[in-house]
Amino acid sequence: MKFFRRLQADEVRPPVRAAPTPGRRKTIGLPLREDSGSVLVAVDGHPKGWGALEWAAAEAAARGSVLRIVHAYTWSAFPIDAFGGLMMVHRDPQAELAAGLIVEEAARRARRIAPTLRVSTHLQGGSPADAVLREGRWDSLIVLGRRSRAHWTNPCSEPPGLRVARRAAGPVAIVDLLGHEARGPSAGRVVACLGETGDPRPALGVAFRAALRRGVGVTVLAKPARPVLKEALRMCQDAFPEVRFRRVSPFALASESAGAALTVLDARPHGRLHRAFTSSSSEAVLRSRRGPIVIAGTTVDVTGTW
Repeated sequence: MKFFRRLQADEVRPPVRAAPTPGRRKTIGLPLREDSGSVLVAVDGHPKGWGALEWAAAEAAARGSVLRIVHAYTWSAFPIDAFGGLMMVHRDPQAELAAGLIVEEAARRARRIAPTLRVSTHLQGGSPADAVLREGRWDSLIVLGRRSRAHWTNPCSEPPGLRVARRAAGPVAIVDLLGHEARGPSAGRVVACLGETGDPRPALGVAFRAALRRGVGVTVLAKPARPVLKEALRMCQDAFPEVRFRRVSPFALASESAGAALTVLDARPHGRLHRAFTSSSSEAVLRSRRGPIVIAGTTVDVTGTW
């Protein structure tokens, strides 16, 4: 399976600023060119979830990072005092054994994608979302599989990946590699959809680093009137002179993300941003199979001074 494709860029390269002469000018806060830290992927043993594992393995290998595999399983609880209401948790050896077999199979599949990949496996008790959040506090990327549409019967329900992204500090990837999608104007490129408020640097950093690894361009969907966005794009030009980008209307997300190598959404599902997710084309993309999708975190990974 080929995860990273090189396409010939067709847009005009923006002007590249020369590196500053030492002692004359210093630029602070440029985005980091490489992602550091491990990649965490959650597995549940379902055949449809192996695509997310394979994508995570390829991503970790491209980054030169450790792939950490986590599986959550349920511990049975039963009362020991019917009158006092006391409860105890019973650790089922059979459940632990089955969980261990799942992560072992996941590790084998990951090493088939990247034989030299460093892999570690972890078991967590409790709900999948809580287990992923506990285990993934310090990882640079959390990767989740996408649930089938059968799980999305309630139009008011929050997508499963957003439940993790709402509480995770770092980026969360929601991946589904099944099926064939239509190819839009940004097919094979990295698409970054930026909100009207907030800091665009986390999403732009994720998008430009991903584009650099894949050797493709970036399509930025944003309204043009934000000075903070112009400055963030200028910094990205300085940090990634070899990555070409173009800007289009934010209302073209559904069409531009069709067939994209990666779609990056910068909004966090809190307050108005949560309503934007549940009422805009962002949720339409999350509910479709146009993946993989990364919901950028709030952490800004930047350099010091150069």
